[in-house]
Amino acid sequence: MKALVIKPEPMRKILSGSKCWEVRRGRCQIRGLVGLIERGSGTVVGVAELIDCVGPLTREVRIRNARKIGVTAETAAQPWPRGSYAWVLKNRRRLLRPVRYKHPNGVIRWVPLSLSVSKAVLKQLI
Repeated sequence: MKALVIKPEPMRKILSGSKCWEVRRGRCQIRGLVGLIERGSGTVVGVAELIDCVGPLTREVRIRNARKIGVTAETAAQPWPRGSYAWVLKNRRRLLRPVRYKHPNGVIRWVPLSLSVSKAVLKQLI
């Protein structure tokens, strides 16, 4: 299992259900169940299904989907970095007990979770 590292504020929005698009530079080929790591926490705090990658996002698409991105239409209308894509998350769930993991050196976006951490995460989904 892999886990995506996300900043605390976007993570709060994702797990509360007010954001379902995580905007990143570049496409994402990964699909299926992924862990969600809140940056700086040292723990997997949730899970989601990564079901699609939309983009590159134009100004019009950002404005039309501002709520999915978790921003206002005014913020969506501002200039964004070129090559921004929406990674579409479905069935987002917060874990009852965050699961500690060891963060590999140099890993920024996708963390490969050990078998024991993956099992601890999956056990909470049953």
